Amino acid sequence: MPWQAEEFLADLKSSIDSNGTLVSVPAVDWLVCFVPGLEQEWWHRFAHHTHQHVFAIRPLGGRLWLLVESWNHRLSVASLDVLDALKFIRWASTGDVLRAKEHLPGRAWHTRGWSNCAVLTALLLGRRSWRWTPHGLYRRLVNEPGVVRVDIYALLREMEQFSRCTEIDTVKTIEVKQPDGATDSGPRDREEFR
Repeated sequence: MPWQAEEFLADLKSSIDSNGTLVSVPAVDWLVCFVPGLEQEWWHRFAHHTHQHVFAIRPLGGRLWLLVESWNHRLSVASLDVLDALKFIRWASTGDVLRAKEHLPGRAWHTRGWSNCAVLTALLLGRRSWRWTPHGLYRRLVNEPGVVRVDIYALLREMEQFSRCTEIDTVKTIEVKQPDGATDSGPRDREEFR
């Protein structure tokens, strides 16, 4: 049905906003985490000792976080619960974390050449940068107005506190088998499971 496709495209083209997208979204802050590698890579000997990898993470609200991380052979974009996000924040505590607001519509270039973690994170943030190492991106961002260093230990304490509350809530909602085969979705006699 080509005629419908043409109508859909015409309708969609009329919906494009000033940033060139179909859906207007506000610019958001990202935690940009510069960390040592978890596994030794051949090129780590040429890299900064704590800025061997970079990923970006941000809270979505409630107990969800959004992670954008470049792996060796793909780009991972995942929503994480607070317990999984805490693993990445713990990793971030071994390096440096900056809070940076993404640029909309962005100033990055599509023809950037080599696509590694630093290049893809700069692209995510809408930054024009020819730096191809995590440490090079760190040096660029740390000197940019509006970018701030994050007190990662305060964030870590807050998330660990929140994760303990999450674990308690999770345990409370686990169904418990009763001896007669009936199920109950909560503790008996208002007792809490620990």
